[in-house]
Amino acid sequence: MIVLLAMAGAPVAVPADDEALRTLLQQAEYWRDNNRDDLAARSLERVLSADPDQPVALYELGIIALDNGDEESFQTWLTRLQQAAPGSPEARRLEQARQRRQMDASQLRDARRLAQAGDSSAALRQYERLFGGESPPDDVALEYYQTMAAVPGRWQDAETGLRRLSAARPDDARVSLAHAEVLTYHPPTRREGLDKLQLLWADQPSSAVRNAWRQGVLWLDPSQRNIPYFQRYLVAQGSDREVADRLTLATRGEAGQDRAAGFAALESEQDAAALAAFRRAIARDPDDADAHGGLGLAQLRAGNFAAAGQSLDRAIRLAPERATQWRDARDTARFYAELSAVRQLGDAGRVEEALTRVAPLTRAPGDRGREAQLVQGELALQQGDAVAAEDIFRALLASQPGEQSARIGLMRALLAQNRLDEAEGILASLPPAVREDYDNLRVQRAAALREQAQMHQARGETRFAQRTLEQAVRLTPQD
Repeated sequence: MIVLLAMAGAPVAVPADDEALRTLLQQAEYWRDNNRDDLAARSLERVLSADPDQPVALYELGIIALDNGDEESFQTWLTRLQQAAPGSPEARRLEQARQRRQMDASQLRDARRLAQAGDSSAALRQYERLFGGESPPDDVALEYYQTMAAVPGRWQDAETGLRRLSAARPDDARVSLAHAEVLTYHPPTRREGLDKLQLLWADQPSSAVRNAWRQGVLWLDPSQRNIPYFQRYLVAQGSDREVADRLTLATRGEAGQDRAAGFAALESEQDAAALAAFRRAIARDPDDADAHGGLGLAQLRAGNFAAAGQSLDRAIRLAPERATQWRDARDTARFYAELSAVRQLGDAGRVEEALTRVAPLTRAPGDRGREAQLVQGELALQQGDAVAAEDIFRALLASQPGEQSARIGLMRALLAQNRLDEAEGILASLPPAVREDYDNLRVQRAAALREQAQMHQARGETRFAQRTLEQAVRLTPQD
């Protein structure tokens, strides 16, 4: 239990003005972020010595008590907050915090573990199961929307949620930072996010704000329209070689125009124009690292994975001090180039070789690993090992029950084992459009079963012939 004590020695008077209170609240946030609840509590008590009804301080002290399992202290702070600021956002959030503690703690830990491991899609599904279709509680909303922002196709929902959260909690620096950072993920809103990060730095400078601001600036294409963003960052942060290099690129004359046009086309998703512009830039300057990097990004988006990996490798060799700028994209290109080669081996009938090469890819984290496992399952089916394929698809469905490709793969594995009732159950659960695509599969399987029935009949195996024919009839009763 945390014991909330006054500062050692004589009490220190706290001026009752907004700036002094804000400083103390920032100190408390710092200590909370560094797992020193005792020092955070002291700063918050100093706030209350100047303003006994300050709602943020009362809320934070309630959270500290809650985190430490001190129900009696929690109830004291909650009562004081409800009396000092009835109906306030802080009072509502503190009540919701206790409700959230009553959720399934193991599920919440699982969601956070998945998010920290980079498996944002699985983490988001876990959060949503935990919330039971309801909006997230206020004290979990921030991490929920941050996780959502990393899930393909959910960026807009995350940004909307963070914008709403920021409007409801305008003084919460962590929410403001998260919203600004998420805005920088998306090219059309990147400059809005950078503007917000610049204001946050001026108001509450921190390493987290600086890191998000720097990364957002480095994502900008080195074009003339972005010169002010590079300049503002350098004025605020001082020397920074990578940002200074991009400013230099942006301020070059005709030599950099093609490169800048390539990045602009890439931002607006004009892939063919981006490819052409980057190639022109490289023709003018074969040692232009940013042009090679931009070309690699355009090739990656176009699905030309092998070429993308080569271009991004070239960018890293030309500018090794900026390797982090291209490394993630290069690793993505390498992964999908290898997965594409695996598929080609399977198409060529070299299934054993394909299975050997896909095995290490299945250990990749998150969606990449699952995609490789789907290919592994298809190869097992192609090899005729329906039992192994079933195991692979069931493992995928255990972690992601709604994965349609895995359900289809499992259905095919069951059909190959003549487990027709189970396969039919899965087929019936698929969307109508998908069922239509696989109707022909049922026809083919039924035809093969009829041939087997004829073989059994010719050998005088009447019972086996009848059973096999019944399976065929169940698959295609109309025939």
